Amino acid sequence: YQDIAGCGWSSGVAAYTLELSSQVAYYFIRGTVTDAVSGLPLQGVTVSTNVGGYADTTDSAGEYELNVSSGSYQLTAQLTGYNEASKIADASNADADIDFTLYEISDDPEGYTVSGTITDSDTGDPVPDVTVTLTPGGHSTTTNELGQYSFNVPNGSYILTVLMDGTPADSANIDINGNDVPKNFQVTQSEQTPDDGDEEDLLSSLLIPIIVIVVIIVVLLGLVIMSKRRR
Repeated sequence: YQDIAGCGWSSGVAAYTLELSSQVAYYFIRGTVTDAVSGLPLQGVTVSTNVGGYADTTDSAGEYELNVSSGSYQLTAQLTGYNEASKIADASNADADIDFTLYEISDDPEGYTVSGTITDSDTGDPVPDVTVTLTPGGHSTTTNELGQYSFNVPNGSYILTVLMDGTPADSANIDINGNDVPKNFQVTQSEQTPDDGDEEDLLSSLLIPIIVIVVIIVVLLGLVIMSKRRR
């Protein structure tokens, strides 16, 4: 290897670093943003990712293009005077096409319902006390005893996310266009830590066998001692 500019770096190390960087896969996320009422393309919409700092602004045809490293991203489309919209884009192994439809705030109706039921994937039973979020807008709720949740939100594009113990378990893109949207989820429940009542029941169930074993041991010891005395 040859030293580069006397700094202690070798051409071999530089070549190896360049080879590693070239192995990172990049894909395109492309799409068009249009007005929900007129259907016309919207220029000047900022489309950005939640990580990586990728962003682009739509042109006169309402089109944007992001060149991102391999992965899954949350996209957000923003334009003054319109409701913000978000969608999930999976660019893990291929390019992704994600279109947005934006509603003017002044033209937006009062709201529509996004609702559903969350059930256990193994048993089919409803799962209560599960956190469900809707982005953008910071909407959050918890499923009731029947595993049901509900939101009332304006027209737009949203990301619906189910959280189990604070960790995302599932998510889906939701487009509201003048109608209610049903969306059910199935989740796998992790083993739960027993509460105080469960611990007491466990101790009670173990106590009787322990007492029986102790009694048997005492009786056997007594018989052994008596046998030795007789000898």
